[in-house]
Amino acid sequence: MTLFIMTYIGSPHIYYGDEVGMWGALYQGAHKPMVWDALTYENEVQTYLQVPHETDSVEVDHDMVAFYRTLTSIRNNYEVIRLGDFETLLTDDVNKIYAFKRSYKKCEAVVILNNDEDSHQVVLELEKGKWRDVLNNEKFKVTKNGNLSAQIGKRWGRILLSKHCYYTDDDDLEMDD
Repeated sequence: MTLFIMTYIGSPHIYYGDEVGMWGALYQGAHKPMVWDALTYENEVQTYLQVPHETDSVEVDHDMVAFYRTLTSIRNNYEVIRLGDFETLLTDDVNKIYAFKRSYKKCEAVVILNNDEDSHQVVLELEKGKWRDVLNNEKFKVTKNGNLSAQIGKRWGRILLSKHCYYTDDDDLEMDD
């Protein structure tokens, strides 16, 4: 869901604590004090109504923080993610796949989301060209018949940018011709 929110139209809304992996199963439970690295917390063993539940450790999820930072950086570095027009490319309810394109000036971004517990091979019809997955640091090329094929991991996604999106001084993202 975070990948969708950070690449979709408009300003992303991050709820208090999402970026560190906080949760609240019930409404009142969602209004907990912020979790900070510098503090130590007792494990949660019951809801705010004192109903026992499985033990849950209370700590910052550093992988989640890194994921939010990565997505924020991608959003800030590429205008197409913030300002681009929107077009749905694929909806696959059976495999829980959704893909859309953002276009701005000469730049295009294709976002592919897999909300399934299984990974899936996704094929999209796109114009010729080279694409760079800036989330997973992989390169793709559209085949002669106009298809781009990508494996999408379970509950994961890709942010593919067309070659026209790269800054000329961004050496590590340049693609070979």
